[in-house]
Formats: sequence, C-alpha cells, structure tokens
Amino acid sequence: MSIEDNKLLARRYIEEAVGRGDKSVLADLMTADATSFHTRYQSAASAEEGRIQAEKTLRTGLPDLQVAVDELIAEADRVVALWHYTGTHLGEIWDVPATGRRLKVDNITLFRFRDGRIAHTTTLADRMSVAVQIGSVGNYAPVIAAAAHAASQ
Repeated sequence: MSIEDNKLLARRYIEEAVGRGDKSVLADLMTADATSFHTRYQSAASAEEGRIQAEKTLRTGLPDLQVAVDELIAEADRVVALWHYTGTHLGEIWDVPATGRRLKVDNITLFRFRDGRIAHTTTLADRMSVAVQIGSVGNYAPVIAAAAHAASQ
C-alpha cells in the first residue's frame, strides 16, 4: 500500500473507530495480531482490550465526544497522527467525577502498518492538560514511565 493509503487508514481509525465508536471498521483496519500501547492503558493485554478500556472511559466521561485529525505525517510503513478530542466532562473520566467543563485533549498516535493494515498503535495523550482543565492534580509518575517506555520502542 502507498503512504497515502496508510494515512487514510490512520484517519479512518481515529474518525470512525475512536470518534464514532464504530467497532465494525476494526476488522478492516487492523491485523489480527495488532498490538497497542496507550499511556493510560499500558497494562492492557491486547490492542482490543486497550481500545475497549479507552472507549469506555471516553464515552462515559465525555458523552458528546468529537474527534478531529489535525495532521498526518507518513514515511514508509509509519504514520504519525496529531489529533484531538473535545467533549463535556459529564461522567467520571480517569477517576475524576464529572465537572461539567468542556475539555480539549491533544493526542499523538504512531501507527505501524503491515500488509495494508494497522499492526501497532502507540498513543500519547496530553493527560496533564486534562488535569488542568478539570482542576485536578494527580500522580503523573505512571505517565512519565509510560512516555519513557513509548520512546524506547
């Protein structure tokens, strides 16, 4: 597949699977053995488990969730996506009760492709900005450790 095809698949993953919560597209987008790493869900056993945890958190905490892809950069079998989501904090998210505040969270996802499908994703979410936006201070040692792990991949 071409670099442009890979960018299209990355965009579909963000807009359809994350943004709309459309699980049916994952079979078309991801390899059967796809892996995933997310700063919040680093203990997930599989890409599917991590995605389910992330989706549950987002859908519960931000029921009016909207996503937008800001930029896609690609080379060879990799695509980096800068994207964000917005929503109103109406349910618990990351162990913080609803505040009613509007949130905007920036994310960076690195996609690796194999045989025309997504084989791996690494997502880094700007959790510190969430803490600031909801007026919460948390323990960010796990986030720092996760970012260090992701950087070593």
